[in-house]
Amino acid sequence: MDRERFIADPQPLLMDTKDETAAQFYEHHGFRRLQDSPRSLDLPLVAQMRRSQTSHSKVEVGADHSYCERTMPRPKRQLPQGHSFHITLRCNSRQFLIAKRIRRDVLLVVLEKAQQNYSFRLYGICLMANHIHLLIKPDDASQLPKLMHWVGWYASMLLNRLSGRCGHFWEARYYATPIAPEDYQRALNTLRYIHANPKAAGVRKGFYDPYSNYGHYSRLVADGLSDWHPAFLQLAPTLTGCSKRYINFCKTYRCKSKPIKTRQWGSKLIALLKGTATRAQGTSKRHRHCIGQQSLPLNLPTLQQLPERWHEIAQQFRYCNAPRWNDDECLNSS
Repeated sequence: MDRERFIADPQPLLMDTKDETAAQFYEHHGFRRLQDSPRSLDLPLVAQMRRSQTSHSKVEVGADHSYCERTMPRPKRQLPQGHSFHITLRCNSRQFLIAKRIRRDVLLVVLEKAQQNYSFRLYGICLMANHIHLLIKPDDASQLPKLMHWVGWYASMLLNRLSGRCGHFWEARYYATPIAPEDYQRALNTLRYIHANPKAAGVRKGFYDPYSNYGHYSRLVADGLSDWHPAFLQLAPTLTGCSKRYINFCKTYRCKSKPIKTRQWGSKLIALLKGTATRAQGTSKRHRHCIGQQSLPLNLPTLQQLPERWHEIAQQFRYCNAPRWNDDECLNSS
């Protein structure tokens, strides 16, 4: 029934059932039996109005019988003060949009600029090919949405200009899991999980990675972005002892295999159609520019490399955390 017509001129809803089972079913959902015909039921007008208002969205009826739909609000984030947050941000459609080194260098620069604009501590970081992990603690937890909004906006603007694409760069809202300051074990588990991402994905044989700050904890070298987590500093009386215990703690990590996704009906046909469309388009890349993008201080599509200051920030981080031949992991694997 048309909703506008129903609101303007409500009509009783009658239902004729074939047997007693069907009549009991409709009676359970608010219908009433007619006295002269037990298998005929009607729905009261009050119940019809309530059902119309609660189905799909809420309806407000005005003097002119117009209505407006209210969308369901997103769940409010839990932002307790003093907590650190495990942040996960994934690329749109899970594409490998940050697999190239220069794009990850841009993300490091974005985090460095975010530290200048907002007050927070960066405890853990891992930049993968299609998502990033962060463990941060803002001085004011209520400023976390503004911080992540700025990081997501600035990074998407730079990376879209750099890659010659337009549209959404990140898939959805970031995931933020609060961690209590006194829960040291959970903080260490989260930090180890972040550092184990390259190993779990099969990218590295060990925990060292140029775009993960595991070397900041194991080598006790400043990379320009990271701080030591208080849970890490509680492992031993000295920094050297904390580093050794954290290395041993990471060695006990076992990667949990993710469940295999079962193919639903039509998935094989859709994959075949996608493959046919990709072959028809060829391998040519067209650089598109969005007219509505905001202006940036640099014309990134024409650059072959990052500015010198940006390159120094990324090079310092990569040098402190990249695998080396004298690492125990490299010696054991060789």
